[in-house]
Amino acid sequence: MKNSTTSLAAWRGPAAAFGLLVFRLHLGVVMVEAGLPKLEPSDWFTSQVANLGFTWPSPEMWAWLAAWGEFAGGILLVVGLGTRLAAAQLSVQFFVISFLWYDKPEFFTGMYVQQEMFWGFVLLLATGAGKWSLDYWLRTRVWPLSVRKAFFRKATIGASAAVLAAVLLASPAMAGCAFGSVHSDLIIEPGKQFVLGGDQRGAFKVVARNKGKVAVEIKERPRNGGIFGKITLAPGQQGVVRFAEGSTAVLLNPSASQANLDLKITGDTNLRMASEPVVSGGVKTNLPRLTGAELSDALADWQGTLTYLNYTSQRTVTLNTVLRGQMTRPDQLLLRFDYEEPNKTHVFGTDTLAFLADGAQVRWDGIDYLVQSKEWLPSQTLRLVLEGQGQDDNRAATIRKTLTLSPHRFIVKKEVRFSPDSAFLQRNQYSFAR
Repeated sequence: MKNSTTSLAAWRGPAAAFGLLVFRLHLGVVMVEAGLPKLEPSDWFTSQVANLGFTWPSPEMWAWLAAWGEFAGGILLVVGLGTRLAAAQLSVQFFVISFLWYDKPEFFTGMYVQQEMFWGFVLLLATGAGKWSLDYWLRTRVWPLSVRKAFFRKATIGASAAVLAAVLLASPAMAGCAFGSVHSDLIIEPGKQFVLGGDQRGAFKVVARNKGKVAVEIKERPRNGGIFGKITLAPGQQGVVRFAEGSTAVLLNPSASQANLDLKITGDTNLRMASEPVVSGGVKTNLPRLTGAELSDALADWQGTLTYLNYTSQRTVTLNTVLRGQMTRPDQLLLRFDYEEPNKTHVFGTDTLAFLADGAQVRWDGIDYLVQSKEWLPSQTLRLVLEGQGQDDNRAATIRKTLTLSPHRFIVKKEVRFSPDSAFLQRNQYSFAR
């Protein structure tokens, strides 16, 4: 007698078909939700793609393909149509995300959510959509000979796939080149800023690579006034920035050394180009500004410690801590902590950092911090000092947070001051490595 739990036939029954349906729907809905916000061009997402090395023929093309691959692939998974094809392209995307984007991820231990999604797509690639799908319905229908000849020839399917691929590949490239392109090897003198555009009739895009030895800030000056930060490029970094109709791109070198950028400009390239003083319109443009993209190195799994001062015992306590950085939106960073207590139990917590539109403030767990200083150090290391008014030990206090972030180290130091005439006291420090 066959065992009902181990028999192969049992795993092909209604329960297995239902389980595969639920699994497929879950993956599909997640992909639709992940891809939908990216369909609108995003400097943050395009910069992430560019930093991975997908720059030919343009990072915009690859970002466009990735966004539509997630969105359209998710819809196909939900309805169960072309399931293996959708799973194949999604598994390629998530292989890149899981094993190339992150720095040395563990293969089976410490699995990322993205890795779990990758293996889910591999499973669907092997199993197909199951009985409750359009794939199964189409495959089991009895089609007239004329229909089979018209729609199910391999050559027709292959040609349709080739045409679709050509359209997908050509569309963003043609869109990016509609107005032509300009390439420039730009030198910015110390303490100067270079401006592009202003009052032009169309939008434009700048792909910039920092070839020099000092950081360069890129800002946008809208037609109706004001200025706000877009991205800061450390030496060796590349970024993609879009500017609206009539806006001016401001490329600022606040250092005492020459800056060197390699620029590729597409879109409306009928732009004014000039060098300007650092102070424009009575407003200093070299005030510290911060964007979410500048903290992209935090998007990984980190191992380290939390050392804090216990006010009751006046002793320092150190806990083993694991951190996972996630960016749910271009303007929001989540820091998810896993603390190991001395008794080996685990406590979990999450800090939410929201980057305000002006770039000068960060809302960290409900407290608004001003960006006091931002400095790029060697080895692509960012040092950031934030200060805000909050509470510590149930007392009003000025809170200072100093972040030091590089591709391989992440340190967050918290200091507090309870009165304006007192010194800052170190409250805690996170130290992580990967």
